Amino acid sequence: MKLVFEKELYSLMYQFEIEMLAHEKLGRDLGNLLMSFLKEDPKPWVWPIVLPLLSPWDCPVEVDPNEGIDLPIFAP
Repeated sequence: MKLVFEKELYSLMYQFEIEMLAHEKLGRDLGNLLMSFLKEDPKPWVWPIVLPLLSPWDCPVEVDPNEGIDLPIFAP
């Protein structure tokens, strides 16, 4: 049980030390801005895929008409 509290205390002290160092080196405003970005949980960025709208008359599957032309008709 002591080990759990010790790990949490160590991480809290480490975060406090980084915050004090940021305030010392960057000033209070930029230090607070930096810490607000560091405290934010990372979220994956999803690339928006822009697909052209299909016409009801278009086939949504693309088929290469030349696919398989170089293959022999009969297997040896």
